[in-house]
Amino acid sequence: MFEKIHQWIIIYDTTRGRTYDKIYAHDPKIMEVECADAGCSGNAQRNYGLKLAADGFIYFLDDDNIIHPEFWNLTDQFNPAYFYTFNQQRIKSGQILLGNTIARCRIDTAMFVVHKQHICDIVWRVNEYTADGYFICDVDALPANKGKHRFLNVVASYYNFLTT
Repeated sequence: MFEKIHQWIIIYDTTRGRTYDKIYAHDPKIMEVECADAGCSGNAQRNYGLKLAADGFIYFLDDDNIIHPEFWNLTDQFNPAYFYTFNQQRIKSGQILLGNTIARCRIDTAMFVVHKQHICDIVWRVNEYTADGYFICDVDALPANKGKHRFLNVVASYYNFLTT
């Protein structure tokens, strides 16, 4: 499935003196960079990644998550004219969070894919824990994005998969 990816950008959070070994230097599709900008929940690192992403669809994942296998089946449906939300499987509870409502605390980071053209100058609120909800709400609220949201009624993301 990696052939569907143009570039994977990994942003290592080096605040508080953290260090990381770059283990993907051999792969031209993977860019590993460091960011020591302060913030909450990796939001400053996401903003840095947005600066590095020149074009195309952008999908954010947290460091405690993996790509849901069903996600790969959605990628052929993605059209650059739209941005997409989908459902999420909550690992610990087994519940499904529906991605049909763009609202803070209703959409998690791994539940949306946005084309760079829909982001404009929107950034993640670096000190806000629910910045993912604010971010997708800001994308949806842009006048140029009116009517560009598509909800795909399928479970295609996990919540905190690696922390179970």
